[in-house]
Amino acid sequence: MELAPIAATTIGSFPRPTWLAQTDRSRALFRLEGAALKEAQDDATALSIHTQERIGLDLLSDGRVDFGTGEEWTAHCSIWNTSASN
Repeated sequence: MELAPIAATTIGSFPRPTWLAQTDRSRALFRLEGAALKEAQDDATALSIHTQERIGLDLLSDGRVDFGTGEEWTAHCSIWNTSASN
């Protein structure tokens, strides 16, 4: 994949759709649970990616719509870093 000299991207979370969660600054209170929550998070991720494509970003992200708090993200990264180093 060849990128332009200056590639357009985003960093951080995209706003969560109101049908997915009530967001209070750094905490998300998800409106669903279990399999329904997973499906809604997948839908929100697809929407985030579609939006980034539509506005012409060069590098896309998942938008971090499935994480509820910064603590969850930190735990996720810690687990990933541990498993990636083995």
